Amino acid sequence: VLLMALVLCGVGMVSAQQSERTSSVKIEQPKQKSSVKSEKPKRDKTVVRTELGLGVGLQYPWMKVIPEGDMSAVFTPRLGFGAALQFRIAIGNVFGIQPEVTYSYSTIKIDDPEHNLSVKARSNLVQMPILLSVRAAMFRFNAGPVITLMDNPYYTISGDKAYMGRIFPTVGYAAGVSVKFAKCMMIDLRYVGQ
Repeated sequence: VLLMALVLCGVGMVSAQQSERTSSVKIEQPKQKSSVKSEKPKRDKTVVRTELGLGVGLQYPWMKVIPEGDMSAVFTPRLGFGAALQFRIAIGNVFGIQPEVTYSYSTIKIDDPEHNLSVKARSNLVQMPILLSVRAAMFRFNAGPVITLMDNPYYTISGDKAYMGRIFPTVGYAAGVSVKFAKCMMIDLRYVGQ
């Protein structure tokens, strides 16, 4: 599945837990030599931030089904849409851990002229990617496992709902790149493999 999303952090950026301590001691030195040294300021450069964002976008299920044996159906995937809630724990300015909850809806046209069948299957999918994120300038590179929480594709035939069964594995993987183009906006392009 190829996903392209626009991510907005307008929901709120949780305030940074930045611990930057500066302590200094000012000692007035007498005119004659003294053995007391002034203390230099100490800085703790470790910064941990939490970010929260919403994403909306398009997805295309790259599903290739080759008919074998008695099977004569042709599966044609259609463009779908999705939404995501992203939570990112940024460690310093480069690394981060990004768990998400994503929902996507798409359709697949199933044509089987031999059995006089033409239906549109609908897929509702809820997944939880847990991504490692690396930032370089305006880019973020993401990769990690994807856990499928809900997968129930179905189609309607003669007024009855027929379920197809799972089409996604319980655990897959994802890799992608994000481009930040405004203070609180970025475009995310991601491939989810099964």
